[in-house]
Amino acid sequence: MKDDFSPDPKLIQWVQELMTGDITDADYARLMDVMDADVEARAYYIDQMQIHGWLSWVYGPGQPFEAGQPGPVLAGSAPPAPAKTSVRLTRYVLAAVAAVTALILCAVAFLPRSPESQPGQVAEPVKISTFHANPNGKPLVRISALSGVRSDGRMALGQWLSAGHLVLQQGSLELTYSSGAKVTVMSPCDYHVENETNGFLASGSIKLKVPAYALPHTVSTATKSFSGDDMVAGIRVDHDGTSEVHVMRGTLEIGTPDVKREETCSAGMAMAWSKDDTVGRVIVHRGDRFAEPRFDAVVKTPDYQHWSCDTVSPLEFHPSRGGKCYTGKMHDWSNLDVSVVPDQRNDSRVRDAIYMLERGSLKVGNRNAAALVYKEGEVTHAEAWLVEGRYGNGVNFSGREKFISTDYRGVEGKNPRSVVFWIRVPEDKEDESIDVAVGWGSLNRGAKWIVRVNENIKDGPLGAVRTECSYGFVIGSTDLRDGKWHHVASVMVGGGDPDVSTHVLHYIDGRLEAVSGAKSQAINTVPSDGKYFPVTLGLSLNSYEHDFGDMDHFFKVRAISGLPIKTANASLDEVYIFEGAISPDVINALMQTNEPTAAAE
Repeated sequence: MKDDFSPDPKLIQWVQELMTGDITDADYARLMDVMDADVEARAYYIDQMQIHGWLSWVYGPGQPFEAGQPGPVLAGSAPPAPAKTSVRLTRYVLAAVAAVTALILCAVAFLPRSPESQPGQVAEPVKISTFHANPNGKPLVRISALSGVRSDGRMALGQWLSAGHLVLQQGSLELTYSSGAKVTVMSPCDYHVENETNGFLASGSIKLKVPAYALPHTVSTATKSFSGDDMVAGIRVDHDGTSEVHVMRGTLEIGTPDVKREETCSAGMAMAWSKDDTVGRVIVHRGDRFAEPRFDAVVKTPDYQHWSCDTVSPLEFHPSRGGKCYTGKMHDWSNLDVSVVPDQRNDSRVRDAIYMLERGSLKVGNRNAAALVYKEGEVTHAEAWLVEGRYGNGVNFSGREKFISTDYRGVEGKNPRSVVFWIRVPEDKEDESIDVAVGWGSLNRGAKWIVRVNENIKDGPLGAVRTECSYGFVIGSTDLRDGKWHHVASVMVGGGDPDVSTHVLHYIDGRLEAVSGAKSQAINTVPSDGKYFPVTLGLSLNSYEHDFGDMDHFFKVRAISGLPIKTANASLDEVYIFEGAISPDVINALMQTNEPTAAAE
């Protein structure tokens, strides 16, 4: 190293932190890059490591240096005083051994860095991380990103977790709560998922991010609780039980398990509490210690179909990533052209309809009709369906037997799915029209999929969002009947045996809805005897039409009975159907920008 070399202050800091073990992964990578590019910096590093190695050898690692003992020599510092010892040869031998050891360690440090073990190197033992779920738990959080995690098979990317105990032995992962909060867990760490808005940190470090659209979130330790919204903070619990918090954005309320708020900690501040502390002490803010890794894998937004509602001619669902484009058709059944054709008397399905009439299931109609020929009334003034929407135009269904059918079958089976749209329901609507936004499926138990506004007060609040499959449902809590546009998302998270009462999440205007009513039913959206309704908008699939199971026979029942069909009295805009579960940040992006791309934090 040249005598006139003056190391950069950052280089000095990084080397010091490397010696003390305080260097972050990001700064360690920067240090390695500097020494790869600068020979003088590398020589400086080797000199310092020689001295550090010698001191550690003589006095033992981690021992304090007393007065009169040599300390690390850094550029700009006074040289150390020579240590008093009568065995000079031993000192020189030890120093030489330490220097050689340091040189070997430095040489190893500058070998090509690769995630894979090189031949001849001893691979580090793989540490298996585990998650133990509480019994009969509903999905609460999703593993949205991973880096270097090896698990027992219960911690895969995209997997939903219920309440339970996470022990992270190696690597890092990101948990996205259904409430919208995100927790980055850094190994080694012992963390507990408690519910949609709470976690418990037993030991280790996490980074808590609560976006503005998320519900307030709380992380507790053995002695403290940290609560906030629209904030970012790093939280750590040491092996001795000391709790630390380093706030990067916003403000945290700090309390105990018994008292919600005792103190606050704002952006740029850091505080710590030992087991016996009642009041926190201010410490140096070290937000860099909670720097997130570059994740190896992240959950991607699933494919989707989108209808903008801007035009009705043509009426098309546009796919993501070059998939198939599906078409829709407008229907107006307020005027069906019906005639009786005697030679179709043997049509068994028509006889079934007549039987329903005879037993009183359908109270109006021609009991002597043996068969039916119908002609659907022409849709006139289609553009009159268009109204001012949330983004461009929307479509108004008016509740007068108008709806839209498509040739898209929706998401079938037990697969996860998300239905997202804007809806405007008339203020305090009390008529009998059912505000069905989107539906598809068949008559089997669990085989119908409908997202609509609840009209049955026995099941839950009137006007709240309702997702149902045959014989089961889950209902939100916000009354949408105010004449204003509201953003609605219904997310079915999937899983081995999903149930509509536990595996569906509702979001209204970007925020997770509380559940006000539910009825259990396993989900399996499949055809029934070959009959299946593709995706429809504004049409009820709930009542007598299920005895027929396809659009053709639905027409016949409508015409024979003379009863009006049940259609929505509401307006829709920007309808999305995703072939997977989407995250709260994607829902927020759709609401704010009408684009399914979540903005980076």
